[in-house]
Amino acid sequence: MDERKELMMYLFESGSDKKRFLLNDSLIKKYIFYERELDQKEKMYIEELTGFKFYENDKIYFENFYDIYDDNAKDLIKASGKDLVKALNKEGLSNIVYNVLCGGNVRDTMEFMTRNRLIISNASLLELFSEIGHYYDNDWEKKYLEDVSKSLLDSKNDSNRILNLWLLGLTKKGLDNIVRGKENLFEYKERLYNTFNETNETLESKFGNLRGQIIINNQKIQLDWKLINIIFMAIGAQTLSIRGSSKSMSGKMFEKLVLGSCLTLMGFDYLPVTPTEVDFDKKCFWLSSVSEAERETDATITYKGKAISIDIGFIGKGNPEIASDKLTRFRSYKEIGKINHLMRTIVIVDTIGNNSNLTLIANNIEGSAIEMKNKFWVKQFATILSNFFDVNCNVENIKEDELHKWLEKETKNIDFSQFIKNTKNRK
Repeated sequence: MDERKELMMYLFESGSDKKRFLLNDSLIKKYIFYERELDQKEKMYIEELTGFKFYENDKIYFENFYDIYDDNAKDLIKASGKDLVKALNKEGLSNIVYNVLCGGNVRDTMEFMTRNRLIISNASLLELFSEIGHYYDNDWEKKYLEDVSKSLLDSKNDSNRILNLWLLGLTKKGLDNIVRGKENLFEYKERLYNTFNETNETLESKFGNLRGQIIINNQKIQLDWKLINIIFMAIGAQTLSIRGSSKSMSGKMFEKLVLGSCLTLMGFDYLPVTPTEVDFDKKCFWLSSVSEAERETDATITYKGKAISIDIGFIGKGNPEIASDKLTRFRSYKEIGKINHLMRTIVIVDTIGNNSNLTLIANNIEGSAIEMKNKFWVKQFATILSNFFDVNCNVENIKEDELHKWLEKETKNIDFSQFIKNTKNRK
């Protein structure tokens, strides 16, 4: 039986579940790259089972990068708050919140979760290159960049688009700010190709020839400077993207959890939406509200015609300007829920640097700045609220040597799920 008949019998008898195996089948590789007399039905089977796609003049694009990307790694491309909650479970969330209430740093825990996500994602990218590397011959990087660009333009879902952006050394912001949109992708691809060619000579001159191979599941990657830099480029973009999304997602979620837990422990009632009217005699708070012509406030507390706006951020001494900026929105009086309130502002950050003017600015507007690295910052926070509202906040009178034990016990009883649901203004 000749190769053509053998191949077509194999294709017609095989299901799509054999796609990953077929991708590495040398007979199919030979058939696709060296034979061109295919009828439409044969082309359709080739496309379905291998990930290649035929266009006019039988030009072939490999556009199945996302389909052959590791399934577990696909789940890590976009991590949501729900994914984080699922990974940590209630006990894990309780432990992290308790740790922060006692002066710990939430980024300690989140950093290692992010690193774990990156390690798996990096390995999956390397595996992806080992699988697609067999289909590119001479001048392969030009063909590769064409295929990824085409795949990006044809992407049907966000995770697919993000993966293709990584393979081009881009993130979503990079596509907007560097490439200035998909319409300029061709020009970017050409400049990237030229850059690889130009730098390849420099690398060989400075560092010498790079030769070797990596074997993953019996798939060999032949290394040279061009390939290793394309891999490094993809991993670099992936790292920027994952770190950025992890920082934003975990930061916003734990800001709500820490504030919600604190204020609940201090005896304030949580309102899941911004109220159109407030009860004058009720100690209450809500999270993440935006008023007209104002920036977002992380929490608002009201009681008997007085209110406090709270901004919280896991900001270290390396970002003093961000912390100070949070105090620029101060107003002495504000109408909230149809009642005019005397206002105060509290800014809570991880660390206040030695040269920061945050505390001075806060004092000048009768506000307060609190450092979460202080082991007893919750007691300081409760004392400020107690003095302003003239109420008992449960925490301010607890002895320092008993505070952490009390927090550990009480934190376990908090329903964290109420604070991480989407909050929106009530119409």
